[in-house]
Amino acid sequence: ENTAYFAKVLKEDVPLAVDIISDILQHATMEPEELERERAVVIQEIHQSHDTPDDIIFDHFQETAFPDQAIGRPVLGEAKLIESLPREAVLEYMKGQYSASKIVVAAAGNVDHDTFVKLAEAAFCDLPEHGVSTDEPVVYRGGEYREARELEQVHVVIGLEGVSYNDPDYYPMSVLSTLLGGGMSSRLFQEVREKRGLVYSVYAYAQSFADAFANADYSLWFANQVARYNVLDGLRPPASGHWLNNPAADDIDFQIEADFAGLMTPGMVNSAVEVSDRVGHIMNYGDGWYGGVFIASMYSLAFVESDIEEIVDRAIEVIPTQSDFHQIIQDVIALHDENPDDWTHAWDGINRKWAQTDLGPRGLMAPFNIDAKINAAWVVLGLLYGDGDFARTLEIATRAGDDADCNPASAAGILGTIYGYDQIPEFWKQGLADVEGLDFAYTTISLDDAYELSYQHALEMIRRGGGQVDDDGVTIRVQDPVTVPFEAAFENHVAKERRPLATRADDGEVEPLVLSDTYQFEFDGIGFALMGNASSDGDDQIFLAELHIDGELVETAEWPTKFTIRRFYLFWKYALDDGPHEVEVRLLNPTEDARVTLETVAVYEATTE
Repeated sequence: ENTAYFAKVLKEDVPLAVDIISDILQHATMEPEELERERAVVIQEIHQSHDTPDDIIFDHFQETAFPDQAIGRPVLGEAKLIESLPREAVLEYMKGQYSASKIVVAAAGNVDHDTFVKLAEAAFCDLPEHGVSTDEPVVYRGGEYREARELEQVHVVIGLEGVSYNDPDYYPMSVLSTLLGGGMSSRLFQEVREKRGLVYSVYAYAQSFADAFANADYSLWFANQVARYNVLDGLRPPASGHWLNNPAADDIDFQIEADFAGLMTPGMVNSAVEVSDRVGHIMNYGDGWYGGVFIASMYSLAFVESDIEEIVDRAIEVIPTQSDFHQIIQDVIALHDENPDDWTHAWDGINRKWAQTDLGPRGLMAPFNIDAKINAAWVVLGLLYGDGDFARTLEIATRAGDDADCNPASAAGILGTIYGYDQIPEFWKQGLADVEGLDFAYTTISLDDAYELSYQHALEMIRRGGGQVDDDGVTIRVQDPVTVPFEAAFENHVAKERRPLATRADDGEVEPLVLSDTYQFEFDGIGFALMGNASSDGDDQIFLAELHIDGELVETAEWPTKFTIRRFYLFWKYALDDGPHEVEVRLLNPTEDARVTLETVAVYEATTE
């Protein structure tokens, strides 16, 4: 076990961050009123956990497997102990455990190692050398635990002793666990639920979602494709969607896929957010993730609320107020309040303020925008000015532009959830009956299958959320929105330059820049992204390339010519020192029947605020 203190700061604020953490560790006052406030929060969390069977069962499992051992105790603790824990005991714990021999100090990012070591030595040199050891052997004993409750379902956990992290069988064990229970295609899910109907669910985690997503045969673009490449390259979620690893992190990808998270959590907006966290961070971050969270929240609320303005107002409560995403949606709401009859009034206001804020490389300083926040604004524009009318909602969300097929689809989906399937005008359901039984490309799931899966998932989530499902109907424990943590992509970055690399011949034809061995360019700023394409005339190939910045090798990457596993952006690097930089790209294995073309360089500079 450990306690961790974490700070995420700009380079120039590293000394201040180290000083603050040092002060917390060595001079914490534990003000009585603050301690009591936190005590109440912890006790509330404990009670909530005990009221959630599919949460508390894992505490019971741990206690049974490791009785009378520290590892068997619940992480949150026991309410009676928290209630009686004196302030002096907390201070004594810190005094006895926070010692020089036990502390680990780590730093990552734009920080010099030697400089940071000196900062750490100065900040923590006064920590005592002593420390009471709490190391003790862990013994798996197993056993059985049962708890009877008047519920509609039974939760069961069965476990066996595994192997340690350093055991050579650790990875085979991980593969086995994925085969058995890693999602809807797993052996347990298919046999026990789908074929026999004996259980409601088998748990799947983000890593399982990521593997299935990365290895599918269908084509992807932007944040999805960058994430697929990252996962196949060994970069796991949520790092696969983080903006430093995914230049499309702010794009619309998860926003146009998040419908399912709201459809399976009717009236339970925070449960929709939980699902969105597990899936959305595979490919997105910051405003890109917020887009999916917001859409999923509106779907969830649409089951229990018919007033569109109320749905929008409550869904945006989930998004942090300091985010650009929250601000753009509030701008749409305010512009609609100013002029509720003319949607072009709000459209013009949003475009003037937000159209040039896309920092994704493809949209940077270009008439192209699949940034999540402005497209979410067009969804809300369609919903508010459509005023419940399907045709008008679709027309406005489409005519607003940008991602003009996805946005009306999201708006109409939310409106359809309010109406219910039977109440959707027949005009908008034409042709569905003819295709509902057909499998989607590269899958074994049809629309009919998706309907049933969504329905069963919704019933299960209702049960997990404390609701009830029986022969008399369904009772949902409706949740009040809780704001998610703040995160922002492209911190301290703004657009500086969009530099085309192709040339135009006298006859008007565009001649791409073909990378034959090396290509060099210079820029002044803090980041860049290089766009291009690897293609082959015959069999698929994999190019190898190196990225050198200011004379140092930064990265070696594979550029597959196969479309489904391509590297969507050839190279990028953010959060560099502000100033002039020299970039060199080296192609290590050029061939005659395949080529790499370079298209554009997007350049970023530091914000001046």
